[in-house]
Amino acid sequence: MNLNSLLPMLIVLSAFIPGLLIFCTGEQRLWQRRVLNLIGNVSCLALIGLLISGVYAGEVFETRLSLLPEMDLVLHADALSLLFVSLSGILWLLTTLYAIGYLEGTENRSRFFGFFSLCVAATLGIALAGNLITFLIFYELLTLTTYPLVVHKGNAASLRAGRIYLIYTMIGGMLLLAGVVWLKALTGPLDFTATGVLSAMPQLDPGHLKMIFALLIAGLGVKAALVPLHGWLPIAMAAPAPVSALLHAVAVVKAGAFGIIRVIYDVYGIEFTRDLGLTTILAGLAAFTIVYGSIRALFQNDIKKRLAYSTVSQVSYIALGTAIAGPIATIGGMVHLVHQGVMKITLFFCAGNFAETLGIHKVSDMSGVGRRMPLTTTAFTIAALGMIGLPPVAGFVSKWYLGTGSLEVEAYWVLFILAASSLLNALYFLPMLHIAWFKPPIDAWPRRQHALETHWMLLLPPMITTALMLAAGLFASLSISPLSWVELITAREYGRALVSTMVTVNLPLPQLEWIVMIPLLLMLGLLIPTTRRVCIRSAPWAALPTLLTTLFMSPESNTLFDQNAQIILLLAALLWLLAGVYGRDYLANDKYVFRYTLFFLLCMSGSFGLTVSQDLFSFITFFTLMSFAAYGLIIHSGTVKAMEAGKTYMQWVVIGEVLLFVALVGLNIHGGSGTLADINKSAQPFWVSWLLLFGFGIKAGLLTTHFWLPRAHPVAPIPASALLSGLMVKAGLLGWWRFLPLGEVRLVEVGATLITLGLGGTFLAVIAGIIQRNPKTLLAYSTISQMGILAAGTGVGLLMPSLWPTLSSALLLYAVHHALTKSALFLSVGFTPQLSPNSSTRWLLWSTIVMLALAMVGLPLTGGILAKSALKNSASELGWFTQLLPITAIGTTLLMLRFIDLMQRAGRESTVTTTMMTTAAVINPRFFAYGTLVLLAMGTVYIIPQAKLFTADVFSDHALWGSFWPVSIGILIYLIGRTAPARTTPVPENSHERCDFRHPR
Repeated sequence: MNLNSLLPMLIVLSAFIPGLLIFCTGEQRLWQRRVLNLIGNVSCLALIGLLISGVYAGEVFETRLSLLPEMDLVLHADALSLLFVSLSGILWLLTTLYAIGYLEGTENRSRFFGFFSLCVAATLGIALAGNLITFLIFYELLTLTTYPLVVHKGNAASLRAGRIYLIYTMIGGMLLLAGVVWLKALTGPLDFTATGVLSAMPQLDPGHLKMIFALLIAGLGVKAALVPLHGWLPIAMAAPAPVSALLHAVAVVKAGAFGIIRVIYDVYGIEFTRDLGLTTILAGLAAFTIVYGSIRALFQNDIKKRLAYSTVSQVSYIALGTAIAGPIATIGGMVHLVHQGVMKITLFFCAGNFAETLGIHKVSDMSGVGRRMPLTTTAFTIAALGMIGLPPVAGFVSKWYLGTGSLEVEAYWVLFILAASSLLNALYFLPMLHIAWFKPPIDAWPRRQHALETHWMLLLPPMITTALMLAAGLFASLSISPLSWVELITAREYGRALVSTMVTVNLPLPQLEWIVMIPLLLMLGLLIPTTRRVCIRSAPWAALPTLLTTLFMSPESNTLFDQNAQIILLLAALLWLLAGVYGRDYLANDKYVFRYTLFFLLCMSGSFGLTVSQDLFSFITFFTLMSFAAYGLIIHSGTVKAMEAGKTYMQWVVIGEVLLFVALVGLNIHGGSGTLADINKSAQPFWVSWLLLFGFGIKAGLLTTHFWLPRAHPVAPIPASALLSGLMVKAGLLGWWRFLPLGEVRLVEVGATLITLGLGGTFLAVIAGIIQRNPKTLLAYSTISQMGILAAGTGVGLLMPSLWPTLSSALLLYAVHHALTKSALFLSVGFTPQLSPNSSTRWLLWSTIVMLALAMVGLPLTGGILAKSALKNSASELGWFTQLLPITAIGTTLLMLRFIDLMQRAGRESTVTTTMMTTAAVINPRFFAYGTLVLLAMGTVYIIPQAKLFTADVFSDHALWGSFWPVSIGILIYLIGRTAPARTTPVPENSHERCDFRHPR
């Protein structure tokens, strides 16, 4: 026998032999046991490396041993077996390292590690099995070797769990045995074949084959935890954490899922299975399991049981992708075999760390654990976000391919399952993250016993797996990624010609340009105690390089984005810099300044990234980063109201992410992929346009999806409110402009809806805003009103594509003007104490506030008149729309007058005793940032290149009169009804309460 015939067997023996030797080691021979474990792990990985390189070189590796006549034990290496055997080998090493640290000082370690190695040997045998007989042998061996691990603790709960586990798996084994024996009797040898051994046997009775298929899937479905065969899995969580990790990520559950793939693709053949009508039944069962497991996870307070039901749900993605029976869906299902394994083992590692270090077993006991164990909690957070399906974690890649694959074969119902699953995953994972990071500890933590937050052997494995799942998402398009590997496997089944011509769904590496990396690198510096103070002070200046580069970049030299995007990026850099300078002084004595700075930098990176993104993956990655990081800014104060506002915000964010995921999947499959410039937006189905409308509408504060805005602003720190209202809501607007077919096709229904909701929000927000008693809440409603105008203008572009070239420039001017002016207005709220009658700086501050109010309503000599005139002139063909625009100025006037009134009242109530102007007051960083922003708000729009199209009409008699009469009517209405707001109950509830304008803690 040569090496090619020995290598598969040697891989199995590399785990089997150390397992037998470990049984013979004494309990106290710690290093001998560790050496045997590590020798087995390292040798296994080395042999797997040889196997992979040989297979890629075209060599054939097969070990064949005769058991009985016409019954061979076959270990064979193909692309699919390499995927599973590599996953098993890598995670075995990490789990062994974790288990050594976890079981330190406990009894029966030789027994544990002996069976642990035998369990891995059985898993490797399953991965390399070349026929059903070999698969069955190792499948049953896996049951026998995992039982001692489940009952390892020896208590009543463990013994009960082991008994139930054995009952389920033995029944599953008997069903699988029956199916294999029956099929063997009909067909003879059952070697796995690329297109299915049964597809070449048309003489077989379809009825028999359907019954055999049911037996095989039922037998495999026990370990794969398909409902209703899943009952053993949550109960088996009584086992130690390393065993739970092994069961869920490497061995038992994955063995069942891997077996389902083998049966469908290598025994029956995917096309033959589909012709028999079996894929539809399996897909329905998998879909039900996905939803059922997620629902059950919602109601589990035990961390490991919640993760167990999550596994029930997540593993069925593999079966679903297989059963959809399309190349893209197949890729999604198979790659989830790897992605889910890495993410789930991370979650169980972290759960074990919480239990072993702090004695935390319940979700309700996780309060504040992020402060005590930040590295473990960070790993848990990233894995949980991956399970939800958020980019750029590996779980997003799986769901992206599953969603795209479902559209490829027109299985639209699968998108609803994926959307429902993502929502449910968010419902049971996000509360855990909130409790861990943002709730204070219930009791004092146990004293730290290690230099790190826990034993280094418990900490290193989840750190490595976290890096792996991020790499699998970020570098999905590289040739060494699991995704590329799975594409090769799919090509084997469907044929390279078909796979090469299928719809491209590549997820290129997100464009991590240096402008995105600077805030992220500074954020990493925050995590190092010695550099933390410097990074906090430097945080605002992370935007300066972007500002300077964008400011002096000529359009001809810009190959990343067009002139409009360049202006938006310049706007973003300005606002992040000035709000950062303001916030650094405003929060100088705040005890949560570290947390604020961390989320500030994450939001900055996401804001820059989505602006320069040139492909779908990059855009949704940075859009998601900004959206989720903003949660930390909103709940910064930690008050009950802040938490409630954060909850409302996060609910809408998750809904928006789900809508956008489905929409962008549809856009990708119908409009082609690649760069944004290559997408055929005009080919998008109507439902994609509707999902884009509301998905981005949530961020833009569109009426019916705006509810988070008036709740978030009163509780967020003032600089965060300025960024939320001035800049972050514009991300929704940018999403519309980039992905809706503006200027290409006429979408009457979508355009009319956007106009209706936009104008509805414009007017209704005025009514809600003028009855507020909190100036920040009023400004939030003003933002809803102004964003409504921008939304309506975008709707006009959908209704009349011919107007879009000019209209887009007008909307850009309006958006820039609103961003600068509204941000400055929010910053002005921080100077309320200086508006006191005793303060000599009050007249300077009042002059700036009045200037901003005049700019917002659009009076001459301000940027507002240019923005409003440009929008009106560009939509002149739609007469009724241009007639409504001046009326919106009446509403804006009412809001600005009410804002000035509230600020005046707040100033009178202030206790500031300053009696004279000081130089320090003027050069204060907050005042400098605010003053700079006021100056920019007054005239920046005039120097934007697009302004040249509209400046000629700004000072015409018609434009001047059109700016004066709405303001005059607004002033008259306000003076007449000035006392009405005091007698009216504001909405939402509690928004009538006044702000606390004192310096933060």
